[in-house]
Amino acid sequence: MSQLRSVVAGRPDASLALASLCAYERLQGGVLLTPLLPSAHLAAASGAASVMLKMENEQYTGSFKCRGAVNKQCCTTQRGSLVVVGEDCVEAETAACQQAQQSGLVYVSPYNDLEVRAGAGQIKLYSACCISLLSCTSSIMREPGASYSA
Repeated sequence: MSQLRSVVAGRPDASLALASLCAYERLQGGVLLTPLLPSAHLAAASGAASVMLKMENEQYTGSFKCRGAVNKQCCTTQRGSLVVVGEDCVEAETAACQQAQQSGLVYVSPYNDLEVRAGAGQIKLYSACCISLLSCTSSIMREPGASYSA
């Protein structure tokens, strides 16, 4: 992990990349490790050599969004409560901002908060690690004249 930290430190998006590395470590055991599966159909349709699908639909919530929420929760001592307001996300966000302002609390944006974005963004890091592992495994398995047994 320290090698990855030094690689991302010089990038223009270094703060988000470093936060994503921290989120990756923080979320171990907090969210499901979902599979990365090849899609021959999408690869053929797009003309790409390969297309991989990260199966985040297998998370308890049915999406990747729990990664950002769990990461933010790990980074804060404040706890909130769930209140459903409005007919859409714009009404809900407006009400949440007003409530936070009136109560002296902090509003956590699901779009613009660094820890939320880092939690969601760490999936890219996880996927890259899986792809590297898959390509290493594939090249080993294709070694000419080699035989393998389980």
